[in-house]
Amino acid sequence: MRQRYAVVAFFLSIFGAWNISRADLPMAGALKCFNMTQPIACGNKDFPRQEGDFAHPLNMNRFKILQQNAVVLDQQTQLIWMQCSLGAEYHAPHCSEAQPMTWGAAQQACVALQLDHRHWRLPTVMELNALLMVHQSGIKIAQAIFPDTYAASYWAANDGLTAQVQVISTASAEAWHVNFANAAIFDAKKNTAFYVRCVSDH
Repeated sequence: MRQRYAVVAFFLSIFGAWNISRADLPMAGALKCFNMTQPIACGNKDFPRQEGDFAHPLNMNRFKILQQNAVVLDQQTQLIWMQCSLGAEYHAPHCSEAQPMTWGAAQQACVALQLDHRHWRLPTVMELNALLMVHQSGIKIAQAIFPDTYAASYWAANDGLTAQVQVISTASAEAWHVNFANAAIFDAKKNTAFYVRCVSDH
């Protein structure tokens, strides 16, 4: 396993020079959101998932648990997340045990997931990165919203050839993962077993 210190222009445009942690990410306002003609406040559901939405510091109030169906709406990005790691079952207020899996298995398992009548997929590295609570002690995620998250790595959809938001390739032997123990982003061989949290666009 190796960490990427210099990454493609996509990451440089969002985060600047990359290092081992996410502690130096830009504060709110460093990236803006826009409608068709002008800047707007980020978090606008009519113009969701802009770079500014993902760059803003994590606000616990942006999450809404949907009807106790083990899914969570991120009102900032309009993405819907599993509360539990893939393979675990939600028994309020905890999740059962999950099992790590390879990148290919994670891709297939998210697509095949039947939960809350939604279409699921593996999140991009930027989407997963937006869940990190960098300055929190312990596991770097809102445990009240995502209980029993592991202090370990979770697969992202982006492979080692691209870190662009929606450009997913299968050509590389490596893929990105986000570590919720230390808020770092690494790449690793796709046959490595990591945990998974699936996401839905609607």
